[in-house]
Amino acid sequence: MTRSRRYLVSLAVPVILANIGVSLAGIADTAVMGRMADAVYLSATAVGAAFFSTLYWAFGFLRMSTGGLVAQAFGAQDQQSQRRMIWRALALALLVGLIVILLQGPLLFLGLSAIDNEGRLHALITEYTRVRVWSAPAVLCLFVLHGALVGRQSMRLLLMLQLLQTGLNVVLNIILFATTELAISGVAAASVIADYVALLCALAALVPLLRGDTRHCLDWLLDKAALRRLFSMSGHLFVRSLFLTGAYFWLTAAGSRLGVEVVAANAILLLLVTFTAHFLDGFAHAAEALVGEAIGAHNQQALVSSVARSAELSIGVAVLMTVVYFICGGWFIDMMTTDPATRAATREWLPWAWALPLAGVGSFLLDGIFIGATHTRAMRDTVVIACIGFVVTTSLLLPHFSNHGLWAAYMLMQIVRAVGLGILLPGLLRTAIQDAGSKPIAVQATTR
Repeated sequence: MTRSRRYLVSLAVPVILANIGVSLAGIADTAVMGRMADAVYLSATAVGAAFFSTLYWAFGFLRMSTGGLVAQAFGAQDQQSQRRMIWRALALALLVGLIVILLQGPLLFLGLSAIDNEGRLHALITEYTRVRVWSAPAVLCLFVLHGALVGRQSMRLLLMLQLLQTGLNVVLNIILFATTELAISGVAAASVIADYVALLCALAALVPLLRGDTRHCLDWLLDKAALRRLFSMSGHLFVRSLFLTGAYFWLTAAGSRLGVEVVAANAILLLLVTFTAHFLDGFAHAAEALVGEAIGAHNQQALVSSVARSAELSIGVAVLMTVVYFICGGWFIDMMTTDPATRAATREWLPWAWALPLAGVGSFLLDGIFIGATHTRAMRDTVVIACIGFVVTTSLLLPHFSNHGLWAAYMLMQIVRAVGLGILLPGLLRTAIQDAGSKPIAVQATTR
């Protein structure tokens, strides 16, 4: 069952393309609202989309926990356990989605409180949010199904679903803008419709796995041992997401205190952060699927091989990206802005972008490995330490080194995450299969 490097690449590439597809949906929203006569529509769409991206990112545990658990059941060739894990996670996602809808008022209030009080901007953001929030159950259920597809190594199907979702969103944006007066509500409605269509297609694609097993369904759905493990993993990952969200907010807020040029330059550099994440995340997903499969199959050789080959390819891609940023970084900056001052400022800090892939590759790869092994407590602890260190380091470096200090602290945070998990990796490789054996896949679903 040892997988080749070519197979690993075949898993990573569709995820990379799917990640890029997510970004294209945001570009479509921006392009449509950019054609409105008043720029406030574009601003409101950008803020509203960022609000939901941040909110949903905090619930990324639904994808990660499902992916790790399903990958191990997939390796054990236990379809019943896969089915029950997915339905259990879907029930949790649906519950969380309904809670988001019910709490939309307080959540919107918190989001608007961070924005300068401008009546029309607030009104448009509210209008966008009141429509877009209805997609919460669909988005969170899609997280679960995406995790299931990763765990089952169905990356091509994942890519097809993402392309469908993005393509439909773009088409509906254009149609609603051209044929109705919905304006910003139309952009939000396009996203809602695309999300639910994608959800229905994902469920249809997984029907052969999900159907059946209805006898005593409440017994296995509410099994205490299985729920305890799901909630434990989800809790660890939720705390991790909150700390990472806070760290990125801190990065943006700290940069905003350094002046308009720094904010503009960092916005361009953060695009490279996102681009880097798309590529490294693809190999992290591949590692997650293969590590989980090897543990579920109790195959130590496959486990070590999957980790080694994932590391080889991830580091190779990181080095290649560093070379590309070194050669093409100036051209990218010129493409992003025509302002001479912003171009000069961004070039001053461009070397930090060269270091981005190499500084981040360890944390991305090891996250994938630890998710596949369902060792989420270690992920939580290392992120908490790294993020606290980021805030402290920023406070120390920023007064003396300005934006260079900010980016140095950010790079250090990524390195601390990688070092922390790297120290724990040998122990994981020694004990992961034994630990999985003490919690049999079949028992996780129970009540046959």
